[in-house]
Amino acid sequence: MQIGEIPEDVHRNLMARAAAAGQSLSEFLRHELARIATRSAPEELLRRVRARKPGLGKTLAEIIREVRDTR
Repeated sequence: MQIGEIPEDVHRNLMARAAAAGQSLSEFLRHELARIATRSAPEELLRRVRARKPGLGKTLAEIIREVRDTR
């Protein structure tokens, strides 16, 4: 995978974040891409919430916690 035309300030920021994590830029980006790829898209989360039937015995706080835990 190759990505071109990355603004210099974005590149510097990513390099700094990788260094802070003790990783090379490639390692850092692999980890970030994997994290992004495994998260549910907002549209999918909305679909799941809409598909739920009322009265599931969960509070709003529990539902929010579940959604956050999937990120």
